[in-house]
Amino acid sequence: WLESEPHRGSVFHVSLPVLAVSASPLHAADPVAGVAQPKPPMPSLKVLLAEDNPVNQMVVTTQLKKWGHTVESAENGEQAVALFATQRWDLVLMDVQMPVMSGLEATRLIRQQEPEGQHTPIIAMTANAMARDRQACLDAGMDEHLPKPCSAATLAAFIERFVPNNTPD
Repeated sequence: WLESEPHRGSVFHVSLPVLAVSASPLHAADPVAGVAQPKPPMPSLKVLLAEDNPVNQMVVTTQLKKWGHTVESAENGEQAVALFATQRWDLVLMDVQMPVMSGLEATRLIRQQEPEGQHTPIIAMTANAMARDRQACLDAGMDEHLPKPCSAATLAAFIERFVPNNTPD
């Protein structure tokens, strides 16, 4: 409703119905009247984050840890390739433009050293958002291209897409 007085102004009142949602983790891909459905939590993942920007590195690491994941960071592609060889990773989040070695070259090297029969999802996280940039990431061996900046819900959806919940029911 509206309350208005000449020369004093107007006050607008709005009532919106809101569905109650439990406090469990949310999954942005299941909207119900604009409110996300509860989703079982993902298993804890070992994530390799290749990101040269300290602020981006901190933001992504903080969010991933909040979701219960373990995160190791590399500041450039060369470090990412070296870290990749140290253990089995559930997911690699790879910036494209980094010093020393680009994310595209790092991905090519990671794919070459990956054991036969093993495929670790690699998601590009980059400010390069054109279709040709996405294609370059896919051609290098990445599984998908996530333009920056991205929301936590978008990042969660990408992770769930490439690392499905494989915990027992």
